[in-house]
Amino acid sequence: YEFYKGMVFDEPARNYALQAMKFANVKKCYLVVNKYWSNSSKIIEAAKISANSWHEIDGGQNIVFYYKGH
Repeated sequence: YEFYKGMVFDEPARNYALQAMKFANVKKCYLVVNKYWSNSSKIIEAAKISANSWHEIDGGQNIVFYYKGH
């Protein structure tokens, strides 16, 4: 949860995703951002840069960001 909070309240930086994957011993990480969040536009624009890929769902109301580990 600490990594998630960092990605949402600090910056959705790739480093947070990599730390979360290392902690959980996995090679994939997903971040879901809901457009109704007050700071969603900032998070979405930054995550588009740091993620490997992203997809809009529910008519663009939710964005799923995919991060791939090493």
